[in-house]
Amino acid sequence: MAYKSVRKIKDTRFNIEHLEDYALSLLIGRSDFRMFVTNTRDNSCLIIEEFEYPTVDNSTELMQVLDKIFDEHHLLKAGFWKVVKVAIKDCPFSHVPNDLFEKENAIDHLSMNGNVDQEDVVLYYKHLQSDIVTVFSVNEDLSEYLKGVYTTIPVHFVHPSAAFIENIYKYDDKTDETTVFLNKSKEGISIAVYENSKIVFYNEFVTNTAEAVLKYTMYVFNLLGLNQQSTRVVIWGDTDTQHEDFKLLYQYIRNISFGRRPQYLKCGFVFDVAEDHQYFDLMSIQACA
Repeated sequence: MAYKSVRKIKDTRFNIEHLEDYALSLLIGRSDFRMFVTNTRDNSCLIIEEFEYPTVDNSTELMQVLDKIFDEHHLLKAGFWKVVKVAIKDCPFSHVPNDLFEKENAIDHLSMNGNVDQEDVVLYYKHLQSDIVTVFSVNEDLSEYLKGVYTTIPVHFVHPSAAFIENIYKYDDKTDETTVFLNKSKEGISIAVYENSKIVFYNEFVTNTAEAVLKYTMYVFNLLGLNQQSTRVVIWGDTDTQHEDFKLLYQYIRNISFGRRPQYLKCGFVFDVAEDHQYFDLMSIQACA
C-alpha cells in the first residue's frame, strides 16, 4: 500500500549516537501515522514526522502500510531507543474512577461502552495527574507486531484520550473556570470539559465535516448548560483560522482560541514551521508513563 511523507521536522541537536536517551512516540491512525522524538534528559523536541496513506479498513491493512513505512525509514526500526510509546486512534475506551477500577475486571469496565472485539487485547493506563484509569483495547496482532519491532525496548501503549487528558491537567494556561478543550483530528473531534480543577466530561465523535464538528460541540454545550458567549474554548489539532470547522465554531462560540504546545517540552525554532496548536495529540503521548 502506498504512503507519502507530508512533513518532516528535525532539530540539528538530534544525534543518532544518543538514541538511548531518546523517547519515541508513535500516533497511529487509519489514514495517517506520526512519530515524535524527544530527549528524555531535557525534554527537548528533536523530530516530528507525518505520513499519510489511503484509509485502511482493518488491522491487517494497517500493519501492511506500517511495515512498509518502518522498512523504508532509517530510524523507526532502531533498537536503542530508551522507550517507545504508542497511541492508536479509533480504539474502544472507557474512563473509570481509580477507586472503582479492578484490574481483573478490566474487560467488564470496557464492555460498559460496547462490545469488545475478540481479536483485541484489553489494556489500561493509570493517569498520573488525576484519579482516572483509562481502559482500552487494541488489536492483538497489531500490538504484537509493534512489540516485535522493538524486542529489546519497553513498548508502552496508551489511549490517545488518556494522553489528551493528562496534558489538560498539565496545561499551564488554565484556571478553575469552566473550559472546553477540543482536539480536531482526521478521524473527528475529541471534547473534554474542565471545571473546578477536574475533568467533568470527555468523549470522542467521529466526523469529517465542519457541520458535524459544530453539532457535537453544541451538543456538549447544551448537555452541560454552558454559555456560548462566555465559556472559554481551547482548540488544538488539524485546523486553523481558514478551516471551515473553526470558522463555523467561531460563529457560535465567541471565546475560542488556539491552544499552545505542552510547556514542559522545549521546541527549537525549527519547529516554528508548525503552528503551536498542531501535533498536540502526538506531543501529549510523551507525558504518559
